[in-house]
Amino acid sequence: MDSKLMKWFLAPIVFLLLSLVSCEKKAPCHEEDYNITAAEAVEIVTPILDKYSEEHRFWLISKDPIPANTTLKYGQFGYYDPHSEYCGKFKSPNYKAWLIMIGPDARIDGSVYGTVNLFVDVNTGEYEEIRADGQISDIEWGNIVQS
Repeated sequence: MDSKLMKWFLAPIVFLLLSLVSCEKKAPCHEEDYNITAAEAVEIVTPILDKYSEEHRFWLISKDPIPANTTLKYGQFGYYDPHSEYCGKFKSPNYKAWLIMIGPDARIDGSVYGTVNLFVDVNTGEYEEIRADGQISDIEWGNIVQS
């Protein structure tokens, strides 16, 4: 298979594997404790998800809400290396939120563009969009939807 096409198919496979190998046990998420459930968060940003699905970009939603002002690390294929110029960090908004990450835009020519990260406030349903040059690492993901 051509290496450019291989990159096109590799990103979704890596995300799937990363979401399946998480073994850390956490307290169960009780969605009833939030005004906005994960399903409602997805419904709120559906117009944005629909826009990116036209570009055949998949999306992931965090299994649990992300605490306010969490430092999130990102890198190529979700691997964070502090010494790499392709990795970085950013802070989540100052409210607890569901994180919906729209996967990278991998092109036929082999170029890969960053992710779109939507943070939906668990109390108000308001959302914020933050773009990153790579996939976020160290997040336990819930549903995977391939468009």
